[in-house]
Amino acid sequence: MSEPVPPQAGLRPKRQRLRRLWRAWSWYNRAHHGYGWFGWLLGGKAGAVVGVTALTGLAGVTAVAVTKPDLLPSLFARPQPSVVITQKWDDSLVFPIDGTDKAGRKAAFDVVVKTRDITWVQGSADQLARNGQAISDAEIATQLFGPEVRQGLAHSVDVIAVGAASQEGTEPEETARAERRGRTTGAWLARALSPQPHIWVLNLGQFRSSCAASQGNSTSWERPFIIISVRQQDPGVDLGEALQSAMAGKANLPSTQCYSRYDLSKLN
Repeated sequence: MSEPVPPQAGLRPKRQRLRRLWRAWSWYNRAHHGYGWFGWLLGGKAGAVVGVTALTGLAGVTAVAVTKPDLLPSLFARPQPSVVITQKWDDSLVFPIDGTDKAGRKAAFDVVVKTRDITWVQGSADQLARNGQAISDAEIATQLFGPEVRQGLAHSVDVIAVGAASQEGTEPEETARAERRGRTTGAWLARALSPQPHIWVLNLGQFRSSCAASQGNSTSWERPFIIISVRQQDPGVDLGEALQSAMAGKANLPSTQCYSRYDLSKLN
């Protein structure tokens, strides 16, 4: 003799069906109002076409909500940051990235970052240190521009000298210091490279404390020494826009939102 089914057990499938129907109605209701809004916005046949297209897309999502509700989160999930595969030039990490400006013109960059044992001396705009020991002016060329770095920059028509400052201190002071660091880097580049490329200065300003977790084991993004080679570029590309685009959405490279400024200017 079979055991009696508990009263609640038979209600579960019904409740699930009711929930799915309610979700379907909610999506239909949104689609219906969306159709009206699109039609009002564009008017006439164009509005109707856009509205129907939107309704069709929402109908597909509604079908997923009814038949496979577990898939809904994946439909609206944000894209995950990508990891840039790095290279090594001497003792520098190199991040090859590509970006586009707002007009769709492309540029390719090599972001050359000294590992975290070389950083700007805190409070200074003209002195670097390796493992806490100041690097003399006589050592700058060999410490910063080894054979592989020089070779990697040799074919670049444009090179960007980057200035950034730590999160300590006031924003106006650190922004001014970042500008001076960028110009110091630009002067070192001008002396080290022959033939001399067009040199730009990118002032990133002050590093934001909210981005502290993005710093890796090999690099420090707070007071780093960074130069950026423009490996390729379309005619007329806006380098500033393309670089911002290239740096966005990278798991091991900070976006420009991690700093207080983004000012790109030509040094020579």
